[in-house]
Amino acid sequence: MELKQVIESLLFASPRALSAREMRLFLKEAADFEHTAETVAFKDVKESDIEAAARALDEDYKNAGRAFQVLEIGGGFQIGSRPEFAPWIKQLFEQPRPPRLSPPALETLAIIAYRQPITRADIEAVRGVAVDSIIQTLQDAGAQVAAYDPEGVEQAKLVLQNVHYAESPYAAIEGADAMVLVTEWDAFRALDLARVKSLLKAPVVVDLRNVYRPEEMSRHGLSYSGVGR
Repeated sequence: MELKQVIESLLFASPRALSAREMRLFLKEAADFEHTAETVAFKDVKESDIEAAARALDEDYKNAGRAFQVLEIGGGFQIGSRPEFAPWIKQLFEQPRPPRLSPPALETLAIIAYRQPITRADIEAVRGVAVDSIIQTLQDAGAQVAAYDPEGVEQAKLVLQNVHYAESPYAAIEGADAMVLVTEWDAFRALDLARVKSLLKAPVVVDLRNVYRPEEMSRHGLSYSGVGR
């Protein structure tokens, strides 16, 4: 089995673009959890090797005259159809009259146009709207909220009141009754879960981005809830 085939399987199954860093993490986790000869062979693959494999896969598709390609989008890779096949593909989908855009939608488009390529988490950090509604709901229920965000703290301070802004994710959860993940920055994808459990008053994790796998959280003794899981 080649690395290129593994990368192809990940990109084919994913509904969104995957970065080389994410795919490297998936390869490592597969080796740790499955521990077969096939998975262990790719445990220590470098991000540069993954990027090269994705580009080689795109070249294979091109040379074979396939109808799809590997796109590089926002720092990640995604399998998509080639533009020349759009006349047929668009017949698969309804084409309703475009709705009038709301002010929030126009604001989001303006951010994308100005700062592209940009991730969903980046947009929310700039707009400061996705997280504030969650925090407000918690505060209305009587919760005291400590928060950490590696990128959007200054924007959040403009709209969120009575929140303790911590200097690290671990400082934010120390002594807390629960940890809630509401953004998907890379810093949150590699948390020391044993340390997380030791810092929380109650080992409860609510993952609104499905960053972690339930079995991984359970293995570390954490009570885990993900969206749609």
